[in-house]
Amino acid sequence: MSSTVEAARPGIDAAAPPRPAARGRRLVLPVLGVLATVAALVVAIPRPSGDVVREIGYASELASVRASAPFAVAAPQGLPAGWRATGVRIDRRNGTTHWHLAFATPSGAYASVEQSNRLPVVFVGEMTERGPLRGSKLVGTELWNRSYAQLRDHRAFWRTRAGVSTVVGGTASWDELEVLVESLTYAGGQVGGPRGAVISAG
Repeated sequence: MSSTVEAARPGIDAAAPPRPAARGRRLVLPVLGVLATVAALVVAIPRPSGDVVREIGYASELASVRASAPFAVAAPQGLPAGWRATGVRIDRRNGTTHWHLAFATPSGAYASVEQSNRLPVVFVGEMTERGPLRGSKLVGTELWNRSYAQLRDHRAFWRTRAGVSTVVGGTASWDELEVLVESLTYAGGQVGGPRGAVISAG
């Protein structure tokens, strides 16, 4: 039994394997299509504006705490443009009052006014993030202590008078905090104010 091997004839040979360049083109085209689709979606999806701070009003809470707290309550008056109130809270418990008023500063940092007749060493420690004392500064006609907690980048002006502590602090710069301190006015103060639940907004 014999076998015959024929030489391949021109024009009818099996197709030659695709060249590397052709394979590369076939791989690149689908990838480009996917990238184009993703780019279109990125352009089409709406993006939120950069400013997401929600400003609140706090007139009613301020009137309430000034009518009931056993001390003159601090609140800013005449702050420059760009300061926005973002949170307010009145916390009454065990015969003490804690007044909290938070702001977004013109630079986008955080600042707050904290005031209470709680035990000063405890209250000031919590509100200043237990930052070490950094001297004192005369702001207007009042001398304020300053502290800085490096771990949280938290600066604070604070003072205690007649058992009532006021802390102005946050991630805002010293200059911005000083503006807030200078704007503070004090009013109200009823001995033995009512006890009750937390009132808050923002």
